[in-house]
Amino acid sequence: MNCLAKRVGFGVGAIALLVVFALAPLPEGLDRSGMLALGLTMFNILLWIGNVVPKPIAGLCVMVLLPVLGVSSSLSATIKDFISSVFFFLLAAFAIAAMVKKSDLPQRLMRLLLKWFKGSSRKIVLAYMVASAIISTVMSDLAACALFSAVVLAVFENPNLGLKFDKPFMKCVMIGVPIGSLAGGIATPIGSSSNFTMLELLTQTNGMEISFFQWMVVGVPIAVISVLAGWVALCVTFKPAPLTPREMDALRAACGDLGPLAPREWKTIILVTAMFVLWILTSYVSGLDSTMVAMVGMILMFIPAMDLLTWEDYTTEVPWDLVIMLGCLMALASSLLSTGAIDWVANSLLGGAYSWHPFAILLMMGVVIAVLRAFVPNGPPIVVMLTPAMVTLAVNTGIDPLCVIMTMSIWAQITFLIPAIDALYLITYQRGHYTIFDVLKFGIPLTIVLLLVFTAILPPLVSRAEVL
Repeated sequence: MNCLAKRVGFGVGAIALLVVFALAPLPEGLDRSGMLALGLTMFNILLWIGNVVPKPIAGLCVMVLLPVLGVSSSLSATIKDFISSVFFFLLAAFAIAAMVKKSDLPQRLMRLLLKWFKGSSRKIVLAYMVASAIISTVMSDLAACALFSAVVLAVFENPNLGLKFDKPFMKCVMIGVPIGSLAGGIATPIGSSSNFTMLELLTQTNGMEISFFQWMVVGVPIAVISVLAGWVALCVTFKPAPLTPREMDALRAACGDLGPLAPREWKTIILVTAMFVLWILTSYVSGLDSTMVAMVGMILMFIPAMDLLTWEDYTTEVPWDLVIMLGCLMALASSLLSTGAIDWVANSLLGGAYSWHPFAILLMMGVVIAVLRAFVPNGPPIVVMLTPAMVTLAVNTGIDPLCVIMTMSIWAQITFLIPAIDALYLITYQRGHYTIFDVLKFGIPLTIVLLLVFTAILPPLVSRAEVL
């Protein structure tokens, strides 16, 4: 009953807030449609926070209200904003994730890294972080984390093995796998739903397009630094003890004895490699489109000669709630832009920052997003709400918008602060191998250091990406 009362209370509060936005006096520089667009944004957030209805339903409710309240011209126009190129790119990205997950490639990668790094506990921690980061470049962060966590927990929590692993080592691995998964999502546009959402918002906001290759020129170094910095911080903080030969053998055995690569795995490797090459070539070959490459690659997964996916495999792996939610958010973002609400917010809240040094502006953006991310379970809501305003600020102050987009990607993606909030950390946090204090102990100083480092290196990385 309490849960129902909470939902009803948030629902009534959301409606009351929307009524206030509909009737309140207009501030200077904002018309009624812009005011209502902001009201619908807050209405949507309250529905989410209170779990009044499922998040996709909340988004669909906002889509209906946009034309009803006169914010958009018609429902047809709103639906066109929902079905953007990012929608189809998103569907193809989940197909790649499902295909890779169905193969034995993640386990093979883990076994190879364990063989290379041998018995050093610190190197084994790095191996798990690197493996989860690599797989996360083509798979959702959540799926990559769940996959490698399951492999490790099969050893850590198996009483039949008679092993008692060093607790600091277990902490390092259980925290390191989420960090690696989150960091890997920064490396490529398909590494996270937040990434291609931002790319679409950048096109809407500024008419600017960032190629797959340009993103990787910036994203890969950032991901590598994130993994290495996280690894060093974990090992310095917790000081894992060396592994015994029996413990090392158990970790290798958990990856399975897979034998030579099967035809299915060869086809998966070839197809993913070909798609990456074509995505990179979109920067240099006119007429070659990233979304087209993604869709053609997805089609090839299902044809008889390939048989890499069945429709059942695909539909099981696609988080349809996220797909619908992001489409609805894109429609709302389009209305915020077309009514001038985003410009008004940027000028009202961030106008004082126009005179700041670019380093200070980018650092301020990173701090704001990093703090918000500590209290929001995932990145897409932050991205949709903040990207247009942040890009507007960048354009008005002469900062390259790609610097802003990458700042958003980094800090909406990775967090080293409160694991009990983040959906990805919860996969390992709920097993009880580490505490919130364990993460904060290294996470706060690591966040401060990386905020300064990334703010300093982003402009030269972006300049290099644009030259290439």
